[in-house]
Amino acid sequence: MPARGDIAICSQGHLGLITSDGPVPVTYANGHSVGKELNGVQAEAWVGIHLSPPVGRPWSSRSPYVVGRLRDVLIDLWVSQPALDGVEKAFGAATR
Repeated sequence: MPARGDIAICSQGHLGLITSDGPVPVTYANGHSVGKELNGVQAEAWVGIHLSPPVGRPWSSRSPYVVGRLRDVLIDLWVSQPALDGVEKAFGAATR
């Protein structure tokens, strides 16, 4: 099950960082919504930001494929880079 902070790929092959706590209704600036409405209910998607071009732009996926977790990436960096001691404060103690 996807979660906030997961790194995932959408159906278009774009890499994104999930920032929502769960699927939410999504309507784009052009008025189109994610997927089709079923019985008057708008489709929902996980939302976040692009990690691949266009980096930082809105990202969404109805069924994201999780490829990693941001927390794990940050801890791995902290373990390999002692200068990143701030990660310990953000994520708790870890073994170097």
